[in-house]
Amino acid sequence: MFGSLRTVAAKVVYRYFGALRLPGLGPTVGYAVTVVYAMPNPAFKRLSFMELIDAFEKSKKPIIVVIKQDFPPEIQPKVGLCGGQMTTAFKACGAVGVVTNGPSRDVDEIRPMKFQYLMSGGDTRTRGSCHQRD
Repeated sequence: MFGSLRTVAAKVVYRYFGALRLPGLGPTVGYAVTVVYAMPNPAFKRLSFMELIDAFEKSKKPIIVVIKQDFPPEIQPKVGLCGGQMTTAFKACGAVGVVTNGPSRDVDEIRPMKFQYLMSGGDTRTRGSCHQRD
């Protein structure tokens, strides 16, 4: 279900920047690595997770991963892409945070990692109860 790496319009970042964040963490800065996750589309070459990790390797550090979740509206609130395992991999590759227009999952597992999330949706398992609005 990996999308293609491409520039995400600035309006996506700014629209969701102040939406929801993990409580207890201050501002986080870094260099953006952008990715779009979407349903399979024959018009785009799908990249593997390792190709995304390769993009991290080539990026300046620290990294903020900017993820546009381009799914149909009926499944958008249910697609929590960045769980504990993905966050662990991102952090090991130099990422310090994620900005996304979708929900996450495994927030209780992620919180002790001190990894910042800014997202429009909550935890897909708890319906957002563990997040706070700025």
